[in-house]
Amino acid sequence: MTGWNDNADDPDDETIYADSVGSSSSTVDQLAARTVDAVLGLLRRANRLAAGALMITGGICVLGFLLGLAALDGDARNVWIFFGGLGVLVAVGSVVHSMWQLAAVGRSSSQLTDEFRSLIRNDRESERAVIETVQVTENSVDVGVVQVSRGFSPLRDLVSGNSTVYPALSTGLRAITRLPFSLLLAAFVALTFIPISLIFLLILIF
Repeated sequence: MTGWNDNADDPDDETIYADSVGSSSSTVDQLAARTVDAVLGLLRRANRLAAGALMITGGICVLGFLLGLAALDGDARNVWIFFGGLGVLVAVGSVVHSMWQLAAVGRSSSQLTDEFRSLIRNDRESERAVIETVQVTENSVDVGVVQVSRGFSPLRDLVSGNSTVYPALSTGLRAITRLPFSLLLAAFVALTFIPISLIFLLILIF
């Protein structure tokens, strides 16, 4: 059986087993509420990570863009305005979009609880997927948010074909699992801006 923890001998623990989820409405409610708590906790960690990434990558890209404006003129300056501005837009926009999606999920906790409750009651596979996903999340205090978010992929795949039935859940899982891609894209653009910014700086100095 799949449970929340290994303290099976402790009479006061709150272990929930996948084989018994469907047998009790109160157990389903407890699991749904606990799942949402775990998801919201991960969302808070993800937002902090995204905010830090936005400050660093956004700062690098904006600084590089301004250096380009100061170092170039004529047609070269116009080209830089287009491509440099596009780079800033991609780096900043990808992270901001992820933060907006994560914030939207955080505002729909009641709907999430209802949808998780419905998903858990759906079938045994859904029960087990929810429990195993939340087990990983609750035990991830010392694990990176990006690594934990990848653990939500099986659950996302489970509800991806039922986005009309689970709209808040589908949106939330997409936001969580897409965060690594957004951060990677922003980091890639920022790393591209660094050597270009050094070239602009040399132009300004000499």
